[in-house]
Amino acid sequence: MTKALSKLKHVWDLMSRHNLCAYIVPSEDAHQSEYVSEHDNRRAYISGFDGSAGTALVVRNGIHFDSEQYRNKNFLWTDGRYFLQAEMQLDKDHWKLMKSGVDVTMKEFIQQNKDLKRVGFDPLLFSLDEYRSLREQLTKNKKTSTELVSVKENLIDQVWEDQPKLPNNRVFTLGEEFCGKSTTHKLDSIRAELSKNKASHVILTALDEIAWTFNLRGSDVELNPVFFSYALISQNDATLYVNNSRFDQNVASHLSTSKVTVKPYDSFITDISQQSFDKVWIDPISCNMAVYQNIKSGQILEDDSPVKIAKSIKNETELQGFRDCHLRDGVALVKLFSWIEQNIDKGIDEVQVAEQALLLRSQQSNFVSCSFNTIAGSGPNGAIIHYHAQKSTCSKLSRDQVFLLDSGAQYLDGTTDVTRTLHYGQPTPHEMECFTRVLKGHISLDTLIFPHGVTGYRLDIVARMSLWRAGLDYNHGTGHGVGHFLNVHEGPHGIGVRMIKNNKFPLLAGMTVTNEPGYYENGKFGIRIENIMFVKNSQVDKFYCFENITVSPIQPKFVVKDLLSGDEIKWLNDYNAMVREKLTPLLADDSKAVEWLNDNTQPL
Repeated sequence: MTKALSKLKHVWDLMSRHNLCAYIVPSEDAHQSEYVSEHDNRRAYISGFDGSAGTALVVRNGIHFDSEQYRNKNFLWTDGRYFLQAEMQLDKDHWKLMKSGVDVTMKEFIQQNKDLKRVGFDPLLFSLDEYRSLREQLTKNKKTSTELVSVKENLIDQVWEDQPKLPNNRVFTLGEEFCGKSTTHKLDSIRAELSKNKASHVILTALDEIAWTFNLRGSDVELNPVFFSYALISQNDATLYVNNSRFDQNVASHLSTSKVTVKPYDSFITDISQQSFDKVWIDPISCNMAVYQNIKSGQILEDDSPVKIAKSIKNETELQGFRDCHLRDGVALVKLFSWIEQNIDKGIDEVQVAEQALLLRSQQSNFVSCSFNTIAGSGPNGAIIHYHAQKSTCSKLSRDQVFLLDSGAQYLDGTTDVTRTLHYGQPTPHEMECFTRVLKGHISLDTLIFPHGVTGYRLDIVARMSLWRAGLDYNHGTGHGVGHFLNVHEGPHGIGVRMIKNNKFPLLAGMTVTNEPGYYENGKFGIRIENIMFVKNSQVDKFYCFENITVSPIQPKFVVKDLLSGDEIKWLNDYNAMVREKLTPLLADDSKAVEWLNDNTQPL
């Protein structure tokens, strides 16, 4: 019996006891986090696919499907970033990849298959919004009567023998010299929103919102400086549900100053079930069903969290921190690119590059950790959008292949996320054309002026137009928000083609957003150019523009000059001149890095 089948058999046994035909295993934890702790990696455990996004549907053996392709299969839905990775990781004897945007959605699949009469889920892992969306889809077809069954004890947890424990790592304060506003100030702003919306309480469940509100950071989720917690805030009280064994005296004093009460994390749901609320505010996108089901009294206001937008709009201290940490990050990257030049002929591999990137960043002040797992993809591996190199299977770098590096760091004063596509030999004419078209899209978005009220959904086409003219495209969003020493992917805004995700929240001054068009040819290469930008007021009244803060060279050797306009050539020359001017004085201890920087920032 294979390992995959053994795991499934144990889950099927539990499903039989609950009379379930199928069981949904999402990626998220109880806080709807994108990236989760090892304890919450249930979908990866049961399916074998460890990308950051996806949903598994375990179907009990013996359930009949009319379609041959579905028989004796369990199902994994994920998006275009992970199609190649999922194909490689799933056991095809027992799992079928369902491609988001290509195949039917999970909701449609359940609705269309009449034998899936009882579908189980863990209410802690399902947001109120997701539950309602699924329920609505299932009630569309009057001929079927699928029942959604809330199962309190998670079935994966019951069969996962060596499941890691829920993290309980140290929590620490982030001083006002980094975050710019006190906890008291932030609580006052939240209370003003409560008054404005005639709510008595607000429940915060998103981990980054809680960390931001209380000026605290942790390390419960790898590379995301958050900690497991809930918060309940009223006009007079603020309660943080987190185990205080994780605090030192500085944290205790910090919370006491802001009159914050601390209670155990595990007591939260019991507490709210016993609370008397006049009107409690929850965010249906991040509030899980278990929390919602335990609100026993009062009116419920369902709306976006009052922290969501406030957190995304960086204050002047945070903005300056972003600028400062990107300079230091740029130093580390140029040293890395120079190191690759010096060592590529020695047979260095992708894992060694990722390790060297970490080492060089760790030498910079205020460094804490990477901000996500480094994507170092040589040649064909660069086409795997969220590729993660493993020592046993990784590739060596070559002067004959394109090399894509997507990496970033968490610093006390900000978070970085930068992608550069490099060539240590001579790219082919086709690779150069593809790179140049990606660059044109990047420049078009960077230089855009757009009216107030515009969403990222409306801006996305700007980054794709040059690629589209050549019949090319990329299967991911163009930009995401970035937290301030918080999650590298931050909402609620973004730039992308998904209307539901990217068309609700307009871009506002102070928001951070990435600019990362790309192009990928399976089995050949990947190209992406990514900078972080701020939204700011332009010189035109009621219009915004962007300010770039990433300081890392864009290789001129990759560019087909004839494909660029005069303005685009000036943009590239000015950008690389800025990078050279800012970084050269900071590289005085590394003459080889200065030489590499000069060679790779020459004007077209």
